[in-house]
Amino acid sequence: MKPLWTFDNQDKLDGFCSILKEQGIVYEIKTSSKGKNESTGLLINIDDRDFEKAKKLLLKHRKRRTSIDKS
Repeated sequence: MKPLWTFDNQDKLDGFCSILKEQGIVYEIKTSSKGKNESTGLLINIDDRDFEKAKKLLLKHRKRRTSIDKS
């Protein structure tokens, strides 16, 4: 399994996990430590076969806001 992304909280993770479940993608969740002084996050690992598909879904899920969106 490959690490895909570290989420800050459970709510953000749950939103993405529901997408993975709909697509039938195998995943695993672990608690990650970013460093001594930084908070821990929730790391999602994806099966190697589905990694590219999951990466595309993550980018779609995390739509980036631009200045055009604010107009």
